[in-house]
Amino acid sequence: NDDFYTYYDNISGSQKLLVSCDVVNPEYFGIDVGDFVSFTDMPYEPFGSAWSGKNFMVTDVTRQVSKLKVKFREV
Repeated sequence: NDDFYTYYDNISGSQKLLVSCDVVNPEYFGIDVGDFVSFTDMPYEPFGSAWSGKNFMVTDVTRQVSKLKVKFREV
């Protein structure tokens, strides 16, 4: 990093999307906190824009029997 301002501005300088979802078949997904995820081939455009170039980081995972709840933050 060249300076602290640029580093911190990349983290919290602009609005980021927060996404939460329930995974339908959790046995096929090995998702953990810190993993990077991108959504492709979405049939609609959430919030009025395409998500083709957006990357998300997993911030929270809640596991239960046959349930998986995941929260993502745009990076």
